[in-house]
Amino acid sequence: MNKLILFLISIAAVGCAKTETNWLMNPRPEFATFSENAGSIPVDFEPKAEIIFVIDNSASMTKHISNFSNNIDKFVDGFSKNNPLQYNLSVVTVYDTRTYESKRYQEEWATSNSLPELGAFEQVKSSPTEVVADKYFISSSDENLKDLLKNTLKVGVKDLASGGP
Repeated sequence: MNKLILFLISIAAVGCAKTETNWLMNPRPEFATFSENAGSIPVDFEPKAEIIFVIDNSASMTKHISNFSNNIDKFVDGFSKNNPLQYNLSVVTVYDTRTYESKRYQEEWATSNSLPELGAFEQVKSSPTEVVADKYFISSSDENLKDLLKNTLKVGVKDLASGGP
């Protein structure tokens, strides 16, 4: 018991010290910058990226998908305007397999026994209802870029019969 009291008093004394102890603190990292004159070598900077939008299009996400759909014009305008990035963009829809593959859900709600392939790329859409044959990626150099982005990203909530959970 005496050891416990002595230990608690020691901790209280250290905790009430007016100055910090440096050995308890993480040292601040020191950054150094080095540069050398390499002459005049022209450098072309062309940033490239592969972008995948993973969208949960199950019924529980209806509110969020609706919000995204209502603001998609702002997003597409901001994303496509003055973007120096060269990119390929694709959309993947996912769902909660624990819910939608359960026997109870299948018996009560499913209109079809075939669930969509989880993680499959969505086809690029040139309009809300028209897909571009065998095209799964939108390139930053595509014509009608804004329309392709808008129509492909607007996935909505799908039931099983329409290819969703």
